[in-house]
Amino acid sequence: MPAPLESAGNYATMAQHASRQLAGYLQRLTRNSRVAFSPEGLAVARACMDLSARLLVNPYRLAQAQMEVVHDHLLLWRQAMLKAMGMPSQTLAEPDGEDPRFSDPAWEENYLLDFIKQSYLITARHLQQTIEQVEGLDEASQRQVRLLTQQYLDSLSPTHFILTNPEVLRETLHSKGRNLVDGLKNLLGDLETGVASDGPGAGSDERRLVGCPANPRGTVIFRNRLMQLLHFEPTTPRHYKIPLLLLPPWSNRYYLLNLRQDDSFAKWTSEQGFTTFMVSWLKPDEAVTRTTFEDYRTDGAMAAITAVEKATGATRVHLAGYSLGGNLVISTLARMAAIDDQRAASGSILGAMIECPDLGEYGGVGGSDVAQVTVPRYFFSTIDDHVSSWKRSYRAARLPSGPVRFVLGGSGLFAGVVHPPSPSRHGYWTNEILPAAPDDFLAGAAKHLGSWWDDWRQWLLAQPEGHVLVPTGMPSDAAPEMLQDRLRCQPDSQQ
Repeated sequence: MPAPLESAGNYATMAQHASRQLAGYLQRLTRNSRVAFSPEGLAVARACMDLSARLLVNPYRLAQAQMEVVHDHLLLWRQAMLKAMGMPSQTLAEPDGEDPRFSDPAWEENYLLDFIKQSYLITARHLQQTIEQVEGLDEASQRQVRLLTQQYLDSLSPTHFILTNPEVLRETLHSKGRNLVDGLKNLLGDLETGVASDGPGAGSDERRLVGCPANPRGTVIFRNRLMQLLHFEPTTPRHYKIPLLLLPPWSNRYYLLNLRQDDSFAKWTSEQGFTTFMVSWLKPDEAVTRTTFEDYRTDGAMAAITAVEKATGATRVHLAGYSLGGNLVISTLARMAAIDDQRAASGSILGAMIECPDLGEYGGVGGSDVAQVTVPRYFFSTIDDHVSSWKRSYRAARLPSGPVRFVLGGSGLFAGVVHPPSPSRHGYWTNEILPAAPDDFLAGAAKHLGSWWDDWRQWLLAQPEGHVLVPTGMPSDAAPEMLQDRLRCQPDSQQ
């Protein structure tokens, strides 16, 4: 019988061999066009296999981690019994102070919900710690595994299920189930019209309205194989001369920045007087199997800039991208700098997963290319972002030339970014100088209450011609016909 360490080594070797075999097999399938696998998907599969190999290298540490989970759950069970009997009890797991999922008082007052909440948090904590302690993974694989783990844990949150969400249960009882029926109707309506999948359904008007109930509705003014472009008209008597183009990550499409009435980013920018455009990425199919990041830059960001220019007559556009959309913004700015395209008035990189400059990559482009960018840039990261460390983003923000403003927000990747000015629970930090070390930035930063949205608005208005106002109106009269003619020449095969 082989020794434990020898067995661990054999398991690790087998896992690494399986990783190589799997990656090769998927690549062959992709080349033969039998199955569509993106390069990102291949990288994720390899990262997960490598993680398995590294875990098996140290089975004792893996067993220890499992025992620690069991130990904490046994302690939780004991404390839950004490609380159920009305006796003093101890809390073993608390949500992040900025985590809005467990803000309802019932999560604390009801012993059963409190048990479910703490059980979830304990499991999430141990899983994250186990992943973080794996040694030998390269930086890219570690980041991919960390992101997938967080997404997996978020999907299992008890707040996502009716029977373990006190707010949903309360509303269901109050409305006698009407809320569930209305939600189903909304879902079926979205599926029928194509909003939840590929955009407007067959036979729909080219300039149909897209939006969530009670949210500002965007008019579809342009469409190609990768995206639709939505226009949100400002609600003020006059609007700013330079329009705003929002680029969401293609994994979330436009919903993330226009999700609810109270925290819709598109609604807020429209109310501030910005003529707002937002890309809505289409669901990929076999026709875009070999689509690359460069395609998203040319047929996505650059095509959207051209469409905004033709629709409004504006010669310059504010670009803003969230998460991977932020990487697309900085990549687009680098390309525009290389070809002397001066249509970008500014670039805002919001909560982006940015590579460190010392890795030689920055949002899909080389560091030397980014160094040529001179357009004013606004970087926003959140202090509790576990996907992309704000310190990495800070160091990357210092790479390009030209004016840069870096703002650090409270909370995590989503709650910290989608944070309207009305609540003041998160706050943000600013520092008028950008020292070399991220810790020095934070040490000398001023803390502000409220939302970073106001700071960003003031920054946009401070840019050249940023404060110039013109009469509010729909895009130019000639633009819709011109754009529709182009759409008829390039029909979307998904519609």
